[in-house]
Amino acid sequence: MAKRIFKGILLMAALSAVAVSCLKGGSYESSYTACLTFEEFDESYMDEDIYGEDGAFFENPFIMGDLGFNVILNDPKTDYSGFAISVASPGGDYKGSPFEVNYDEEQSGSGTTAGSNVFTVFHHDPEITMENFHHILFIRYGNGTCSPLSCLVNNTKMVADSIASYNSRHEQPLGVILTATGYADGSQTGSAEIMLAGARENTASETSPRDTIVSTWTPLDLSPLGSVEYIDFTLSFSDPEQTSVAEYFCMDDFSANVHILM
Repeated sequence: MAKRIFKGILLMAALSAVAVSCLKGGSYESSYTACLTFEEFDESYMDEDIYGEDGAFFENPFIMGDLGFNVILNDPKTDYSGFAISVASPGGDYKGSPFEVNYDEEQSGSGTTAGSNVFTVFHHDPEITMENFHHILFIRYGNGTCSPLSCLVNNTKMVADSIASYNSRHEQPLGVILTATGYADGSQTGSAEIMLAGARENTASETSPRDTIVSTWTPLDLSPLGSVEYIDFTLSFSDPEQTSVAEYFCMDDFSANVHILM
């Protein structure tokens, strides 16, 4: 029952997201800015069994308007690569969950975006792979264009704690770079990156820590990607041999300009 309810809400979200204007000859055209806050998946709208004890759902891909957020599972369906939906707000009912967003209470208050308690959590597990698997897909690529604008990103609390632990054991703090790359017709259209953790430019002092770990929702400009068919994300580390920090990040408030002509 829970999965059927979940899929039904996904379908409603997809159908309601696009405003279509009919043209002569039976064709139609739609131009809009997709602003995805993922609030359609708030717990108040969902079956109580959806999110489980960790406050996350990753058993299926999900669709928002003309955009699909992809996921693949391991064989026992206990882990994934791609996107999950999370309601593990900081300090809430899911405190300690691996899907809890990182936050600095003094800087970011509740740790949620404006009016939002729902976000996505990306994970890459190198052992969970599939040929031609991509992370965000423009579903109607053959009948229009999609130009990403921006999103908000943050670390998970689990990753932030792991980075802090790594830094306490190494002379050089761990650098973590998130890169978003767009593709169309088999070619790269552009990329954008942001530092999720790394050394500060200024020399460390008693009042200035020697490293920084992103703990607030931070804008990532996606406009350099251009018009895309799909988007893939990668996380890279300044220490490529490290194994203590997993490849996760949180994403919310994804926006893109979409034009459909059929």
